[in-house]
Amino acid sequence: MLKKLPAIFALLILVVVCGAALVYGIGLLRDEDGGGLGEMLTRPERLLYPYDLDERPKPATTDRLALLPETLGAFRQVDAGLPGAFATDLGMTQGLHDSPIEAIYASGDDTAHVILMRCDSPADTKERLAVLRDKLVEADGVKTYRAELVGAHPYVKYRYGGWGAAPHGLAWGNGEWLFFVFAETGDALDVVAGELPY
Repeated sequence: MLKKLPAIFALLILVVVCGAALVYGIGLLRDEDGGGLGEMLTRPERLLYPYDLDERPKPATTDRLALLPETLGAFRQVDAGLPGAFATDLGMTQGLHDSPIEAIYASGDDTAHVILMRCDSPADTKERLAVLRDKLVEADGVKTYRAELVGAHPYVKYRYGGWGAAPHGLAWGNGEWLFFVFAETGDALDVVAGELPY
């Protein structure tokens, strides 16, 4: 029995070390929002997409203004046909055949912006979302973001205070269409992005 004690102690030490390594590895997989890849890898795929983006139909028209509803929940459109300057400033619109258009929605003191772009293809849509992701990676200061650029429903969602009137944002692709919603509050983003039908 005494001869077996060193082997038993070695086995116990191995179990403790492996357990600690597992806990540490799971911690590394967590992102800034506290969910992270450790959680994502165990959830059904459809739950990875905010606002059921993976269940939305593709636009049935090429009329861009028609794709921007007059109302989205409690938010009403107060301006439309703007040039989408914020997306251009980020470098997301370079080489587009059609200029992006932007609409502003308001509810009380809350505002949200919706930029709509028609890209050359779903692959082109992903490339433009990758530009947004890369800008977030490079940005200074405190930020949280999640990017899902693989598959048929790519998106980038972020929270970053360094972009002025756009601290909360969500951009996603639906076929060759790219939608980009940004707002001053997370609640405004939730309503407008959640109510857009595409």
